[in-house]
Amino acid sequence: IAVPWLKHLAGKVVRVFIDYMDYVPLCTKIKFVLDTQKEWTEIRQILDNPRPLKHLCRLKIRKLLGLRRLQKLSSMEKFPLPPILKNYILYKEYDLYGKG
Repeated sequence: IAVPWLKHLAGKVVRVFIDYMDYVPLCTKIKFVLDTQKEWTEIRQILDNPRPLKHLCRLKIRKLLGLRRLQKLSSMEKFPLPPILKNYILYKEYDLYGKG
């Protein structure tokens, strides 16, 4: 994302990585590119502070469930958690199309 024709997407891409991964190391080159992005302030704030326990738990649960179970709707429906927690684990707050 440090190539000229992708630089405008760098902030958005890194922001997504931060949400879906527990650790996102940024090299100097990416930091330089991000410095010009509107998302940089938010990204820096997130990376400079400990991640919320709620977020870390979501990542751990997702890892334990595995990709197959997460993608299979019937598996998630049987999962013994309240709907609000299932929705959080599945990142439903980012479901822009209301399909998930």
